Amino acid sequence: MLFTIRGEGFITQFIRSIFRNTSFEDRPAANQNELDRRQYDNLILAQEIDRLKAENRELRRVATADPLTGLYNRRGGKAELDRMLAPFKRHEHDHVSSALPLTEVSVVIIDVDDFKEVNDVGGHATGDQVLVAIARHLQHEFRSDDIIIRWGGDEFMVYLIGATQETVLKRSQELVAALTIDPMLKLGNNPAQHVTCSIGIAHGKFRTERGAHSLIETLRSAADMAMYEAKRIEGCKSCIATAPDNIDAAP
Repeated sequence: MLFTIRGEGFITQFIRSIFRNTSFEDRPAANQNELDRRQYDNLILAQEIDRLKAENRELRRVATADPLTGLYNRRGGKAELDRMLAPFKRHEHDHVSSALPLTEVSVVIIDVDDFKEVNDVGGHATGDQVLVAIARHLQHEFRSDDIIIRWGGDEFMVYLIGATQETVLKRSQELVAALTIDPMLKLGNNPAQHVTCSIGIAHGKFRTERGAHSLIETLRSAADMAMYEAKRIEGCKSCIATAPDNIDAAP
């Protein structure tokens, strides 16, 4: 014999009776504990991610900075130069590259004169103080977006993108003036023992990223030769020499 239940099915009525006897307000306690644990785990995870990011930033800084002066080292200078030239890469495949605007770039090389004598007279600690003082003047006299590098030993290099040749020369002259009166660069009571520098400047213009990198290689060599020319000038303390004008062009 087949029996049927009119209206709601028996199973449906049974389920409803269970939920009537169970308060939904009683259950969030377990869910809330689970939520609290997840929030805590997410907080710990976020803190760990922030710590790792900070460590990575510090590792990158250490890898790209000179530990004595805080300036870029060669690796850091190259990375920053690549970053600044990256926007010009979009022009690489333009068919009419000659119609692209020219951007000015300069390379400045600063070399401490007779640095071995500085170390001999005052010791290596004094030599370090001299390098730190010169780095400070470089940061003050050049723009914040200029790339200032401790190239090695007692030699510094600056890349200036978008600055005119006149501006670069003026900033270099102001650097010389500042070095001349800095008491940190005096090695004794004798004025002749004041630390001096020789500076070489080379200037050019480029249109594309590829043209910039090629030009800068040429400018480095030209600025280096100009710096040695400044060293040969007799009777001069801190001297500046500029490269020939015939390199003031680029593809």
